[in-house]
Amino acid sequence: MKRSAFNSVLLAAFLVAGCDQFSQPKNFDDCILKHMDGVTSDKAALLINRSCREKFPGGSEEEKRSRDLTYAELSKLTGRASLSFGNYYSGSLYNGNEGITVTSVTIRVTTKLGEVETTREYTDEVTIPPLSTKDFGVNIVVGDEGTDYSWGINGARGYRK
Repeated sequence: MKRSAFNSVLLAAFLVAGCDQFSQPKNFDDCILKHMDGVTSDKAALLINRSCREKFPGGSEEEKRSRDLTYAELSKLTGRASLSFGNYYSGSLYNGNEGITVTSVTIRVTTKLGEVETTREYTDEVTIPPLSTKDFGVNIVVGDEGTDYSWGINGARGYRK
């Protein structure tokens, strides 16, 4: 009986201490999963992603296999997007590729006010499995009041399963 009480106290102390070797993430994906729980701010998510990337620079196995999509694969990405609120440009993308998961997308956003056009590129980290649709969004430099916006997909990265 004394031995089981001692074991219980030891186990409780072990759990309270956190036992770093068990509670610390072992790779980038674990780091993201552990620290993103409950995060609702885009800026906080970006900082967590950056911090996890610094701690695990190698990335996940999928990221290591990630490559630029070919023109034919890129042509199978379609979607819609618009300026949502403030400076957030967002929408949804459909990955029409069979067997390729998209891991990032680079879009161009063109602002036009009168005769003045400005085009900028923005990249968003995404995970869009084959033949499915997911949301994306980026913070952009907005134009003055009355500016028209257009967008297109300039590039993407992904991996074959």
